[in-house]
Amino acid sequence: MRYLMLIGLMVSFSAIACPDLAGEYLCKRGSTSSYRSIETTEDGFRITRDGNITDYVTDGVTVQNVPETDSMTDGKYTSKCEDDSFIVDFNTTLLYEGVVIGKQVSKTTYQLKNEQLHIISKVKVKGVPLPTVKEVCTLQ
Repeated sequence: MRYLMLIGLMVSFSAIACPDLAGEYLCKRGSTSSYRSIETTEDGFRITRDGNITDYVTDGVTVQNVPETDSMTDGKYTSKCEDDSFIVDFNTTLLYEGVVIGKQVSKTTYQLKNEQLHIISKVKVKGVPLPTVKEVCTLQ
């Protein structure tokens, strides 16, 4: 019984540590703009981008049921809140015409700064770091 209460407290504290990201945002990356909607849920966030909805549970547990596509398989992610940031770590196997071409590892950090949402994505493919992608989003 004490163990269950301790788990409940840990989940409560992890939810408290999450930043308040809820809102409709216009995000810019260079000359490209996109819209993003973020809802706070009971156990994390629901993020909608380009009509795609992803629910993130911020408990730090790895989710392994990422839908496969023609270009990726074995996708899994872990999401958590840490130091006033929401962080998503993603790993997958990349495919080209059904053939494995390498592994991708990425870390995306969502953080509020000066009333703007900053989204920073760092990606490695086959162990080689790609340029960091930075988006700055304003509430709409």
